[in-house]
Amino acid sequence: MTNKNLKILSPEFNVAGISFRKDAVKAFFEHFDHFINKLGRLHLEKEPDNAYDSNAIKVMAILPTGDTLHIGYVPKDINKYFPLNKQPVLASAGKAPGGNYFIKIRMVDPLLGCYGGPETELL
Repeated sequence: MTNKNLKILSPEFNVAGISFRKDAVKAFFEHFDHFINKLGRLHLEKEPDNAYDSNAIKVMAILPTGDTLHIGYVPKDINKYFPLNKQPVLASAGKAPGGNYFIKIRMVDPLLGCYGGPETELL
């Protein structure tokens, strides 16, 4: 079910660094149906001690079991402007031509309770 009043707060973007998180990404795709059925959640977590980027934000997948998977990062070129008080949701994911996985997310307002489909409005 979609919410026509939902405001999407960001365009979708690729989760960065998933090629370095192969085991977590594989586990994410093993539980992919949970994310399609909204039983799994995504969560953002700052990582200020990251050796490469003090503004790093981890993208965490939370499985219905409560287990968490660090699947990648918000891209470095946008992470310092990113709203951590908003909810990341899965926009799309799969295997690209050539066999590499991709995961795209976008941000929505968590107070609205769900995320919408193509009729949602971009701010």
